[in-house]
Amino acid sequence: MYRFFVLFLAFLAIIPSAFCGKAVLAGGTVNTRNADIYQPFIDQASPGGREPYIGVITSGVSLEIARSTANVIISQLRHIWGVKNVEWLPYHPGNGTTCRSTAWNSKLNSMTGIYFNGGNSQPMLDCFAPNGGSTSALSIIRSRYRSGNLAIFGSSAGALIMQDNPFLRIQDSWNALVRGPSYIRSGGFNIFTHGFLDAHFTARGKHGAFTRLIYDLKEHGTIGFGIDQNTAIVMNDENSFRVAGTGGVYIIDVGSATRGSDYASNNGRWAIKNVRVFYLTAGDRYYFRSRNIYYASGKRRNEGNYVWAKYSADIFSREMFTLLSRGFFNANRATRTYGYTSELNPRYRVDFFKRSNSYSMVGNVNGVSKMSYANLYIDIYCMTNC
Repeated sequence: MYRFFVLFLAFLAIIPSAFCGKAVLAGGTVNTRNADIYQPFIDQASPGGREPYIGVITSGVSLEIARSTANVIISQLRHIWGVKNVEWLPYHPGNGTTCRSTAWNSKLNSMTGIYFNGGNSQPMLDCFAPNGGSTSALSIIRSRYRSGNLAIFGSSAGALIMQDNPFLRIQDSWNALVRGPSYIRSGGFNIFTHGFLDAHFTARGKHGAFTRLIYDLKEHGTIGFGIDQNTAIVMNDENSFRVAGTGGVYIIDVGSATRGSDYASNNGRWAIKNVRVFYLTAGDRYYFRSRNIYYASGKRRNEGNYVWAKYSADIFSREMFTLLSRGFFNANRATRTYGYTSELNPRYRVDFFKRSNSYSMVGNVNGVSKMSYANLYIDIYCMTNC
């Protein structure tokens, strides 16, 4: 069975795709010496082993901040990663008519990679996609990316703007559950087209906010990818991605979820049942079309090493969702656990369930122990003071 599965995945990998895009999209706070994330981008931007030619596009509340940020990134690319040919492209709303200018189009047509930094997504959206539209520069970036001739690196806001879906503003999960998600409606650059995308995921406890965003806007799709800090999805084509870095990538699937709660305590508050959650870590590969997963070779089926699962009184605090869910899969006799929000008025609860198709994988990847899991089911609902 496993041999068949591996062969099937290998077959999927050679199916031709409409696009040949190459991208590294990171969840923010990337260590500049993290070779697992930076090296793939450098390789993608070095076609045929040639020297890369990389443009840096930076956001910032002012042109001065954008320029200063670019100088830091250029220095890092030169001195840490040996990129000789790298320069700032001064696209910024504060730089006069630069966003509509065609002066740098020839550079965009000859560059092999573009680096988009984090920070504030709005200046980049205002510059390249004003009012949800497009500019000649963005058209060149899209076209060359889709032909496989331009590699894209985006971190945090620089990754979020690559999608074609609306995406979250900075907002904690409790507020999103109680008041509704706050998001940028226009979407981004229409480069990542496989679902919703989010960053800083585990560190900011964004599971509740992201789940509600996807469900409330499911006309845009029913699946989302939440990328942890110092972690990235590496796409060498449009068929799949590989997880790189120290954290993981959450996949939130609301395709079979339903609105509401079985508990009278919910009192009409926003609630959701039967959300399916996956967590992939370094070396795992995900296939967009089939939604199949191929785990890193160092991982094996996890049998668990203790009996009962813990619970949490602050489920959306930093790292807590990940800690609780991994512990849940290590508890070999537990079939459910739960976590509460620390906020009390109202107080939300997240129930975790295992079913017959739920499992986890563990093993050493590059000398570090990693856990991944599949088919964790969650319900989110109001428990008290609703």
